[in-house]
Amino acid sequence: MATHSKLKPGRPPAAQARYRHTASLLRAKLEQGVWPPLAVLPSLAQFARMFGVGRETARAAVGQLRAEGWIVPNARGRLVRAQDPRFARRDKGWVLVVYGYPMSDLLKNADSEALFLGLVEGLGLAERHFVVAHDFYLREALPERHLGLPLAGVLVASIGTRPVFERWARLPIPVVQVDLPPFAQGPPAVAVDNERAAREACERLVALGHRRIGFVQMLSATLGEPDPDSRERLAGFRAALRAHRLGSRTCPVISTISRDTASHGGLRRILTGPQRITAALCVDGGRARLVSRCAQALGLAVPRDLSIVAFSGVGARTAAYSGPRIDFKALGRTAVEVLLAPKPATTRFPAVWHEGTTLAPPL
Repeated sequence: MATHSKLKPGRPPAAQARYRHTASLLRAKLEQGVWPPLAVLPSLAQFARMFGVGRETARAAVGQLRAEGWIVPNARGRLVRAQDPRFARRDKGWVLVVYGYPMSDLLKNADSEALFLGLVEGLGLAERHFVVAHDFYLREALPERHLGLPLAGVLVASIGTRPVFERWARLPIPVVQVDLPPFAQGPPAVAVDNERAAREACERLVALGHRRIGFVQMLSATLGEPDPDSRERLAGFRAALRAHRLGSRTCPVISTISRDTASHGGLRRILTGPQRITAALCVDGGRARLVSRCAQALGLAVPRDLSIVAFSGVGARTAAYSGPRIDFKALGRTAVEVLLAPKPATTRFPAVWHEGTTLAPPL
């Protein structure tokens, strides 16, 4: 005689049926709008109590709804109500692009604009939705409001304090620093191969006969010290000096800030007197223009009396300056590829030498 198990009234007869029944109840609540899009959902334990099932049954039900596109994790690892699954792209969350300054400032700088266009192009080719967070406060804090989105990763495209980059690194999603060397205990980066480019630029100056070469760096207002690019470029400069046995007394390092003028005392000192420098390696186009103005004010001609080499972007308004050139648009596309790779890792982007009109042998 066949035996029949005794089941509680209304309870599904098998584990598989229980989780499907629970999933249907949860789906109904989502369709009814109990939780609006991007709202943080209850925990698995709370779902289990809500539907009167075990934790594993609740986990399986939630997994079913995630597979259907109703539920996604946010950057904090919490489950949130997704957008309408009819329009969802499964397994393709949003990408957050973060700038520590307003968008209006970004568009004033040709290099920053090219980098942004590269990021947009890369995300478009990868068919990824993205959102941009931009403000000065993001140099010292995370955009908490944006972290509630179902994010696939974050591209941080500007400098910030050490604590904020350490917080970025602790997020449970891929984060990549863009056009910024690996900073503090932060996430991996896509950055210019600064040391090699600076070393090779200095080698070119030495090959022309220069023995008194100045290095002009930029101090970051946010950090109160040279920015990470400047530090790496200085390391390359010093490596070249050591290779040719050139000392710091004849090859000085000068620090500047963004609002410095042609009256900068340090620059005027190294451009005058019997031991004046005959060449300057500048970390960016802004430093190169500052050195040029200072030299002009002192009656010096470039490149007859002073050769200038500068890092800058392809297509920037510093085309006259000789020096390493960076294709920021291509760098942005590369950053997207690194972010979406299975295991993001720090990637070095090459700088290509540009022969301008500011380089000549010393007199």
